[in-house]
Amino acid sequence: SRIVNDWIENQLFTADVVAKIGRQLNIITCLAHSLKSITTSHDLVTVMAKPTYIVLPVMLAYVAQLATALNLTGQSAQSAVLINSAVYIFGGNVNKKTVANLYVLDVSQPWNCTSPAWSNYTSDTIDVPHTMNNAIWPSPDNNSFYVWGGNNNNRKPLIRSGFSQYNVVTKTWSRPINNSNIPQQRGGIVVTWTHGVAYIWGGKSDKFTGDKFTHVFDDIISFDMIKLVWNFLHVARLTPPPRVWYTATMLSDGQIVIIGGYICQQLNATTVNSTLALMSNIPVFNTKTTRWTFPNVTGSIPRRRRGHTAVL
Repeated sequence: SRIVNDWIENQLFTADVVAKIGRQLNIITCLAHSLKSITTSHDLVTVMAKPTYIVLPVMLAYVAQLATALNLTGQSAQSAVLINSAVYIFGGNVNKKTVANLYVLDVSQPWNCTSPAWSNYTSDTIDVPHTMNNAIWPSPDNNSFYVWGGNNNNRKPLIRSGFSQYNVVTKTWSRPINNSNIPQQRGGIVVTWTHGVAYIWGGKSDKFTGDKFTHVFDDIISFDMIKLVWNFLHVARLTPPPRVWYTATMLSDGQIVIIGGYICQQLNATTVNSTLALMSNIPVFNTKTTRWTFPNVTGSIPRRRRGHTAVL
């Protein structure tokens, strides 16, 4: 019992899981005490020992099952990326508190939908940005992922705009490069990537990024993961008004499809007006020509929305 208790103290379980484990340990302890108190008859001890030693492994197996079933607290505004058959969930909002939690779900094996086999890789190191509504993308070698931008309920700017890297092999965080060209922090963004380059468009800075005023961005920024260089792309011809909380999907031909979200208009130096974009208003950015196009969308047009997700 003492050994298991010491192990539990070093794990991160929810209160209900700890309570269940505690109840099972109490049962095991009572059985052990009962067995120890029987000293008058050697035969009786032998009889009692058999079922007791049969029950103990069953109890311990049940405790192990409870311990491995990590019950996560509900959260929102987190980011996710798939690397080597594992989904990494980072950051987000829990009860109006911005967190830097990192959870991993191995999707190479089947799991119970009511109790997914989550692993907790949360770290308390200072290099981990507490952020939500941020960008997250994998490195070309799939050994790490990057996070950048986002906002937080602390209403403070993130160090180096929250630009950080997590190595999935060594399970460590770092700040990847000392680059003075890191773009200004912004939230409500989506990232896409292809051939070692990540692309981010739009977004907004406000009190939740540590700014006094609200400002929207209409630029397209990129991060070259091979050269480790940030760039602000020169965009030819017409550009769409900036958006936040949209979806961006990278096609196999290098085009990025933008759907939904808020269309933002900078009214003055401090104020932004936001309206939901029509689902027929779908700008497409070509990463090869750095040009926007605006295709004619038909069919059964869905209702306007923001904060949704999309996958190809």
